[in-house]
Amino acid sequence: MNAPPLDAPDRTPLVPHHAMWLTWEHQRRNISIANALAIPLFEFDIKGNPLKRYVQALFETYRALRRERPALIFVQNPSLILTLATLAYGAIERVPVVVDAHNAALDRLGPGLLSWPSRLAARHARLTLVSNENLSAAVRAQGGQPFVLPDPLPDLPATNSAAPQPKSRRVMFVCTYAADEPYLAVLEAASRLEPDTLVYFTGNPKGRAEQLRKMAPPNVTFTGFLPEEEYVALLRSVDVVIDLTTRQDCLVCGAYEGVAAEKPLILSDTAAIREYFSRGVRYTDNSPADLADAIEEALNSADLMQAQLQELKPTLIADWNQRRQSLMALLMSLTALV
Repeated sequence: MNAPPLDAPDRTPLVPHHAMWLTWEHQRRNISIANALAIPLFEFDIKGNPLKRYVQALFETYRALRRERPALIFVQNPSLILTLATLAYGAIERVPVVVDAHNAALDRLGPGLLSWPSRLAARHARLTLVSNENLSAAVRAQGGQPFVLPDPLPDLPATNSAAPQPKSRRVMFVCTYAADEPYLAVLEAASRLEPDTLVYFTGNPKGRAEQLRKMAPPNVTFTGFLPEEEYVALLRSVDVVIDLTTRQDCLVCGAYEGVAAEKPLILSDTAAIREYFSRGVRYTDNSPADLADAIEEALNSADLMQAQLQELKPTLIADWNQRRQSLMALLMSLTALV
């Protein structure tokens, strides 16, 4: 089989066994990695009463496992309940389980109510995927085996609709209103910008929508949750993309999307982000004043930053393809032991 070009994701089959990827939420990392590894994704994102949701999700997950009879299972943590249930199934059926551990899951390895089950998951997973090297230590300290696999750059779908193109400067803030996202600082930064600099907040603020609208300056638009096509259309139409976190070891999804779309990026100034997203980025300390300066600088340097991203993009794709090949070899050895 011919190798793919270095500027395209490798999508040759992962292992010569039937595998499946399980998750209880709709999240781009699940979609992009499962797709890049050619593994069927089973997403049980059930809404409603928490107890009813967990019971129904467990039932649907077990039914899918019994129907598919996989030889290899990938599972997202969180959910910790999903992860522990899948590990129990894997132990009974002698099926290796690979846990894709997000930052929230690894935070629970420290002191706290969920530390013991989280450590159990880290120890009993055959392999734990993490997004960057800094997270490996937490898994290794609990006796787990980590493997560093950042998100692949997403294949952004073609869009039939184009977002409006007014004569203004346009900035997209990728936001889910999570506790680690300094969205209030972005609101204040937006108030310091020229009125023709439009800032779009994506995501669903849920119960905070009315309060945030009252706080927002006129140049801020809250898009709410956007369908994929509209989200990508907005991404392609803006001049700069912002994605921020207060977590030190988090590689934010909007950064991957920004590189894929070749949009100048404003990202939080952490070692993990600087190491991976090394070009086409203005780093910020997340303060309103520095964010306002970063937006102005990125808008004024957009052509240069875009050229840097065009250099970075194939480098990240080639790096990911190499990591994928290493993962393939490791998983081949794990499944051979079963």
